[in-house]
Amino acid sequence: TALKAAKERVELKEKDSSVLKNVIKNTLAALNGLTVDYIEITDIKNLSSVKIINQSVLISLAVYFKNVRLIDNIEIIRIK
Repeated sequence: TALKAAKERVELKEKDSSVLKNVIKNTLAALNGLTVDYIEITDIKNLSSVKIINQSVLISLAVYFKNVRLIDNIEIIRIK
């Protein structure tokens, strides 16, 4: 899935949230009938947006498939 692809990139040391958002968008673009509502990468403790991932984060997204809004998220825990 798109969220798993982003998690794999973080595990490979990608820290730029805009790169991860593009990975997610490109993965979802391959699915017909899907429209992205939002993709957000936030600090897992306070849900503030992050640009560079140096801490544990939550990646959240919402998409529309036909007239149905689907929401999903994944936690990425960084151990220091």
